[in-house]
Amino acid sequence: MLKLCAPIAGLVLNALTGIWLARRRNGLLRSLVAGFLAGLAVALFLLLAGDGSASAGSRAAAGLTYLALGYVYFHFVNMGETARRIRLLRELLAAPPGGFTGAELKARYPAREIVRRRLQRLLNNGQVILADGRYRLGPRPVMYWITLVIMAWKRMLFGSGWNGDGTFERLDGEAGNE
Repeated sequence: MLKLCAPIAGLVLNALTGIWLARRRNGLLRSLVAGFLAGLAVALFLLLAGDGSASAGSRAAAGLTYLALGYVYFHFVNMGETARRIRLLRELLAAPPGGFTGAELKARYPAREIVRRRLQRLLNNGQVILADGRYRLGPRPVMYWITLVIMAWKRMLFGSGWNGDGTFERLDGEAGNE
């Protein structure tokens, strides 16, 4: 019972904490991370506070199950948000040396409100900076580093991934934009 209860209780608390914090305008990423950590704390507590009848292996499996559930939940919630930000960060990475002006970015993203929201979120998180009217990668491009990790896993698992220059390597060895 412990093997099933701890990961599910952790996932429920993860979701509820994330929703509660997001509704209080704490930001999506902060809400998701806080929810994950709260769920992890509950799952670990339940796993470690058991009566000792569960083996170390079953406790480890239950802990790994929570980590997997938390990972899936994070990506389920975040997938709509992340795609646009990664695209924007990749374009800023490939930008001319001075970066892009707001007008140049708006030409790439005709939906002004989407650009405004995404840029504001990236500015608030320190992932992008605005200096002299130009946007550039900031000192904390978290989503960029997350992208590198995901692409490294993709390369390890499937033999393809991001080349680091804005292109993807295909399984046939040719590079191209996917």
